Amino acid sequence: MPTWHGSNLDLSIRAASEVHVSAAVRLMTLPGDTPGPFIREDDLVKEYYPLEDGHVTIPWKPGYGLELDHDAVDKYCKRQYTIEV
Repeated sequence: MPTWHGSNLDLSIRAASEVHVSAAVRLMTLPGDTPGPFIREDDLVKEYYPLEDGHVTIPWKPGYGLELDHDAVDKYCKRQYTIEV
């Protein structure tokens, strides 16, 4: 049965997990959606997956293939906690 993966207005890290699941499951053949990374002021990664002709290209990099933007995390961080061990 053809299926698709929907999403919410997620940040790129969550949207990337949905894209990877969709790429890995054979039944996910219908177009999905991941609008979150494209509508936010910042989504905490340096660059999201390339979008071309309505398709997302998954990079051949470790993990989700995204690089966290530490400057953006610092900018939007409201609280920080230190755990001493």
